[in-house]
Amino acid sequence: MKPPLLTMIGFFFTVGTFPAIYRTYGSVSFELYDQEKHKTIRTYKYSVNHRILFGLAPILLGPILSTFTDRFDHSTSDKTYSIMRVVFAQFEYDLFKDIRESKELASRFFSTNEYNHALIVTSKSVKDDPIVSSIYSELNKNFIKYGISILERRRLDQVINEIQLSLTGITQGRDYSKLGKLLQADRLILVEDLNITSATTDVSGRINFSIRCVDSDTGKVIWSEKVVESILLSDTVDTVVSYVARKLVQKLKQSGEI
Repeated sequence: MKPPLLTMIGFFFTVGTFPAIYRTYGSVSFELYDQEKHKTIRTYKYSVNHRILFGLAPILLGPILSTFTDRFDHSTSDKTYSIMRVVFAQFEYDLFKDIRESKELASRFFSTNEYNHALIVTSKSVKDDPIVSSIYSELNKNFIKYGISILERRRLDQVINEIQLSLTGITQGRDYSKLGKLLQADRLILVEDLNITSATTDVSGRINFSIRCVDSDTGKVIWSEKVVESILLSDTVDTVVSYVARKLVQKLKQSGEI
């Protein structure tokens, strides 16, 4: 930090019209590191030249300028987040640019394997069958939207009917390898522990279930989530299920799980 020694003169003589300017100098570095080979792949370094303005001009122009650029946050705090916000934005831009231009770098961020997924929704109650179908349809639609290869429901039902086994028993028995081979699926997306209560005039309803993606060969859990969502009296089950599916898949997308 450098104090506003010179600008303070103008600040006092103009009664604050000319701003007093504090200056911050520094740098921020980002490093892409290969943990297996123990070496740095690429380094990004950015200089920091931050200004804090005191006076009438920032007070008047601050609300206007901050709507047009992240580089002005109308703050007089030297702990402002604007510094890292600007640096991270620049790093993100540069990293994406390098990934687009370098296949070798891109291979470190994107999986080249395309897995076949089988989406399986189970319930212990026959009365839940319409809800099971609704959850399957909405999840299937949203997974496909993001490029996830999902086995057709017709093929799934055909296999289950042919082997005449309890699907719940298979998944609870962790016989993923057998099921994966029968379905010709690399990964199984399992929706289990489905529970739904209807809303009343006094209490809102609720839908909850657990969902996880399992590697059919190793049985390793790739990702897992617990879904809990309220149902208002004015909601239909289909509306809530549709919302839950979009919210879940978007969350998995943002976290990099899919």
